[in-house]
Amino acid sequence: MTTRTALALLAALAALPAPAQERPSEEDIFGKPAEAKPYPQAPPAAPAPPADAKLETASPEPQGFAAPPAPPDPLEIGGMLYLRLDSQWQQGLPPSEWLLTSPNLLDLYVDVRPNDRVRAFVLGRAQVNPLVPESVQATAYGQLVSTQVVLDQAWIRFDVERAVFVTVGKQQVTWGVARFWNPTDFLHFRKRDPLSTFDQRQGEWMLKLHAPWEKAGWNFYAIALFSGNQVVDQIGKVGGALRAEVVLGPLEVAGEVVARSGNLPRLGLEASWAVWELDFYGNASLGKGTPDGLPRWDMLVPPDWQSVPPSPGTYEPTQPGFAPQVTVGASWTWKYDDLHTLTLGAEYFYNSLGYADPAIYPWLIVNQQYDPFYVGRNQAGLYLLLPKPFRWNDTTFVLSTLANLTDRTFISRLDYSVLLLTYLRLEAYASVHYGLAGGAFRFTIDVPAFPPYLPEPVNIPPPVADFGVALRVSL
Repeated sequence: MTTRTALALLAALAALPAPAQERPSEEDIFGKPAEAKPYPQAPPAAPAPPADAKLETASPEPQGFAAPPAPPDPLEIGGMLYLRLDSQWQQGLPPSEWLLTSPNLLDLYVDVRPNDRVRAFVLGRAQVNPLVPESVQATAYGQLVSTQVVLDQAWIRFDVERAVFVTVGKQQVTWGVARFWNPTDFLHFRKRDPLSTFDQRQGEWMLKLHAPWEKAGWNFYAIALFSGNQVVDQIGKVGGALRAEVVLGPLEVAGEVVARSGNLPRLGLEASWAVWELDFYGNASLGKGTPDGLPRWDMLVPPDWQSVPPSPGTYEPTQPGFAPQVTVGASWTWKYDDLHTLTLGAEYFYNSLGYADPAIYPWLIVNQQYDPFYVGRNQAGLYLLLPKPFRWNDTTFVLSTLANLTDRTFISRLDYSVLLLTYLRLEAYASVHYGLAGGAFRFTIDVPAFPPYLPEPVNIPPPVADFGVALRVSL
């Protein structure tokens, strides 16, 4: 049985009887990463603008609020074509049975700037994976989709007396100063893949007001949120957020509060500062309950997959009390000659909403709450960034390692990127999984068939390594 089929059948485990169970550019368009997490990007299709604020990254908004006078052609059309091929080596499988996927992307945008005070931007995205059969689409991982067309962004921006800047529509606003884990990234519902070369998440519908205090370098935001964990079809379901960014010498601090219908308010704190050659940063998400309003699960009885019939275990949904999520990290950049640098960084993530026992992971998959990068309580990351080394001015290397310290599994990944023909970029990566079998980065499960609930056995061997190659072109 293939891994795809096994994942689809795993959802059938939810039907097993169990007592007390309840189911309650490029740099300017496609998101140049923040300095804390620099990934290689292709050359910009247009001049890269400054961010709206020092601590807020608005990827992939093409330009900041202080727009220049309208260009001779106020209409710009462009995009990106990203062709990828990925494979995974799973333990015990011959190469002929390794998983093969091709999650390709096509982005097209229209950017209208009639003058320096009004701007409209629309970005559409098509995701095409021709190697996914229709019969196994939309599995528990939510990634195996053959074709999907989405509206990534659609917003209008203008100013009021050049003092308050208004952006309304579907837009990208990403908060946080960390490289791998940003628990204060409240405005997105999907968590970012820490190892992805760029952020592929869609924007959210909102009304954003930005009032900068240019003399002090401070920024203030008020946001009305029209996307939520429930359909926002009533005024009382509209969420809100407030954010302030303050610069105090070498210290940059941000604070925000977010409230949505059905969710308890969440407070976020961010800070970054430098000491000699070291750059330090920290994020903290503070509040009761879960940020997305989904329940957290207590495992009352662990699963026993080898019993007859197999038992999925017994679970109880809960809403936790005070549940902090905190990230702290540091980086050091070494200038090894007049033109080149090397950056080393380390990061620690404490997640009180994570789980101590990996035996609960299949239950999280069934309930579509499993994310291997966020299920641990204690996690750490290391990275080495080597841009344009020596005379390789068009090449970048990134070496990253993530560790789930709770279930003692690890993943190390090497990313390679080279610019070939001005706008054509070749990317490749290889990663290895190691640690205890059954953990987040070496997930495995073996369940015998149990008709009628599970007509076929489910066997997912642990991953050993991942490989991928991609071509990216700016249009």
